[in-house]
Amino acid sequence: MAHRGRTIVLAGLVGLAFGVLAGCGGGGTTGGPPDAPIATPDAPTHGTMLSGTAAMGGPIAGAAATAKDQTGAIASATTDSAGRFSIAVGALAGPFLLKVDPPGKPSLYSVAPAPGAANVDPYTHLVTDTVYRVHGTTAADAYAALSASNPVPAPIEVQSVAGLAKTMIQKWLQDAGVAFVSFDLMAGAFAADHTGFDLVLDRTTIASGTVTITDGTTTQTSTVTANASGLVKVDTTTVAPSGTSSSTDSTQVPTTANAQAAVAAIQALFAQFAQTINSKGQALTDQDILPFLAPDFQDGEGTRAIFAAMVATDLRGGTIDSFSVDRIASYDDAAKVITVNMALVFRQGGQASANTETMLFTFKQEGSWLLYGDQKLMRIARAVQMEMRTDSFPGQADTTYRSINVDVEAPTNTITGITISGGPFNNTPVPKSAVTRTRIFHPTPTTDLTYVTDAFFVNPGPQNSLPPPGTVFTFNATRAAGPPLTYTLVSTGVSGEAIQYTVSPATHVLSTIVGHTLTVTWQLPRTYASTRIQLSGSVRDNQTEVFIEQAVGAGATSGMINYPATMPGSGNAIVQAYMNLSIEGPHGERGIIVYNFQ
Repeated sequence: MAHRGRTIVLAGLVGLAFGVLAGCGGGGTTGGPPDAPIATPDAPTHGTMLSGTAAMGGPIAGAAATAKDQTGAIASATTDSAGRFSIAVGALAGPFLLKVDPPGKPSLYSVAPAPGAANVDPYTHLVTDTVYRVHGTTAADAYAALSASNPVPAPIEVQSVAGLAKTMIQKWLQDAGVAFVSFDLMAGAFAADHTGFDLVLDRTTIASGTVTITDGTTTQTSTVTANASGLVKVDTTTVAPSGTSSSTDSTQVPTTANAQAAVAAIQALFAQFAQTINSKGQALTDQDILPFLAPDFQDGEGTRAIFAAMVATDLRGGTIDSFSVDRIASYDDAAKVITVNMALVFRQGGQASANTETMLFTFKQEGSWLLYGDQKLMRIARAVQMEMRTDSFPGQADTTYRSINVDVEAPTNTITGITISGGPFNNTPVPKSAVTRTRIFHPTPTTDLTYVTDAFFVNPGPQNSLPPPGTVFTFNATRAAGPPLTYTLVSTGVSGEAIQYTVSPATHVLSTIVGHTLTVTWQLPRTYASTRIQLSGSVRDNQTEVFIEQAVGAGATSGMINYPATMPGSGNAIVQAYMNLSIEGPHGERGIIVYNFQ
C-alpha cells in the first residue's frame, strides 16, 4: 500500500516553523534571570471601570451586573439594550467575580483579574464554574462566600480552563468567522447581534456540564468533567451528514503557587525568545537559539544542534507577533518540568502563520527555565494517524476508507527495528522504508546542514472501525547501540469524515504533471475545525523521494503544486509522483488524499 510521509526536503517554509516546535516543548533565556519574581497574579489592582457584554445568543438587556471583590465589596450596573455594561470598580480591589442575573433565568458568572474588559455569557459561566469545581465548590456558592480565605481563582487557573473551552468550540468559531488565536473567550469584544461569537452562543445549550452546539445539520456534544487533582477533561462527539468525529482533550489547572510561578516565568522567558527572533531578523543563526535549549535537550525532531538549526531556518526573517500560555498539559513539581499549550502568531513576509493551532512546549528548570524537548530519540509525535483516507490510483476508482497510518522517524542507522501495540496492533512490526528522508537546514544564512532520517511505517489497510480517542499505543524499538526504547502515545482524535476534492488537470499520467502545475481544490470538514492543511507533492526516482511542500492557510480551499521536470539535485528522470492533501483538526482528527501519477 502506498504511503505518504510528512517530511520535507526543502527547509525555510513558514508552515514548518511552529509545526516543528509543537513536537518538542519549551523555552529558555538569554539576558536577565528568567525566573525572577513577576507580579503576583492575585495582587490587588485598583482601577475605575469594568466593561463588557452580557449575552446568551442575543443581548441580556435590563439585567443587574455585579462585580464583587474578595473583601466582599460590590459594585453594580444595569445592562443596556445591547447587553453592554460598565461597572465603576474604583472603590474595589481586583480581581473580581462577576454576576449577571438574566430575567427569569439562573445567574451567569465570570472572572476579571482587574478593571478593563470582561464578558458574562454561558461560556464564561462554564469556565468559572469548572475552575471552582476543581476547588470543590461552584461559582454560585463561591460568589456568596467570597472572601480573603475564599478568593477569586488566579488568572492562570481561569486561562487554563478558558483555553480548553475555546478549543472545544473551535469549529464553531471558525464557522462564524471568529479569529481563533486572538479571540479571548473571557474578555474578547463582540456584539450580541447573532453574528460572530454571538452566533456560537445562539447555537449553544449548556446543562450540567454537557455542551450541545448545533446548526440544525451538524451537532456537537461535549462533556466537561473536573476533579480535585486539577484535571479538567472534555470528551466530544460531532455528527454531520458527512460523517462523525470524536476527540478527548484536557488541561491541568495550576492550583499550586509553584505551578503558577512556573507559568509566569515561562511567559517572561518566552518574551526574551520572541525578542531574539524579532531583533535578529534575517541574521538569525543557530547560535542565537542554543542559549534557549537545555544542555540535556533532546527531541524526537532531533538533537540540540539539529533543533537549533531547524528553528533558525524556519524563523529567520520572521516575527513573533504575539504569544500566550493557553493552558497547561502537565506539570511535575518534583522534576520541575512543565508542558504547556501556547497560542502564537508568527509572521513572515507580511503573512501571518498559516495554521490555527496551539503548540505544545515543554520546559525544565535547570537553574533557569529552558527548552527541554520531549526527551525522545525518535519522532512519534503524530505517529499514529487515525484518519479517513482516499486513495486515487491510475485505472482504479477512488477508494475511501478508515485507516490507521503509523509513521515513525529516527536518525539514520540508529534504530534497527520497531514494533507497535494498541488498537488493532499486537507487537506488530513497523517495517523500515528502503528510502531515507532528507531535510536541509541553514544554521546560518550561508551554511547548510543535512539531516537524514530512516522512516518506519505500516498501514494495515481498510478498517471497519477506528480505536476511540484515549487509546494507548506503545512503541518498542531496538537500537543499533544502547538499550531498547519504549514510548507510549495516547490518541486524542478520530475522524470519520472524508475530504471532498478535485484536481486540475484531472489526470494520473506522469508525463502530464512533471514540469507543470497541479491545482487542487477541496471542502473544509464539517465535524472538526481545520487547524492544519498540508498540501504537498513528491517525486521519486529509484532511490530517492523528494517532497514539495506548499504553505496553505487553515481556512484555505485550494492550492497549487509545481512539479519539477527532473529530480531535484540529481537531475535523474522522475519515475513516479504523488499529491498528498491532509486536513487535520485540533486533536489529530484527519482526512487525507493520496493521489498517484505514473
